[in-house]
Amino acid sequence: MKKVWQAILIIVFLVGVMAYLIITAVMDLTNTQDKHTVHLDAGFEILSVEHSINGLIPIGTDHYYIAVNEKTFDSYLIHCSPSWFGDRFNSDGYTFDHSGIDITSLCKKLDDYDVRKEIYSRASTFEDLWFPYGTENCFEIDYQLRAVLKLVLAALIAALGIVGRYIVHAGKTVSKAISIPYFIALLAAVVLGFAVMR
Repeated sequence: MKKVWQAILIIVFLVGVMAYLIITAVMDLTNTQDKHTVHLDAGFEILSVEHSINGLIPIGTDHYYIAVNEKTFDSYLIHCSPSWFGDRFNSDGYTFDHSGIDITSLCKKLDDYDVRKEIYSRASTFEDLWFPYGTENCFEIDYQLRAVLKLVLAALIAALGIVGRYIVHAGKTVSKAISIPYFIALLAAVVLGFAVMR
């Protein structure tokens, strides 16, 4: 009876995780209300946050930038990779295109309270800048990629659950041709999970 309840709890947990991944991914992909187009002329990094598992295994760094429309001094918080920023802004912080660039992306509230607090503290030192969407809301440049990865992760969890059930019932008869790829896929799911949910 104990094993039955354990199996039920595992199933409920996995279904809950999959539902969360699918719902949040679909919401981001279909959200047109918070999707905005803004004009940018210059920018600079304001904060980088390193992530790790138990402080030992690094799983990535989040980079936050402030980008500015020099005509209006409207400023926007942007979450993007250094490569994305480096492809559009030179070493002096200005766009390679002298007329500036337009970006269209989803502007979402930052989930992490400590990150919001630190960004607000740093952004407050720039008195001439005006943030139309505030410093708590951030343009997520790769929101579409993250949404797709969430859907992929949900499908991977479902597949792992099905194969895992087979492995449990098969016991010691499971061949390495199944168990080794399963273990690799399980590790991939864990890494992907930390990547899309950090």
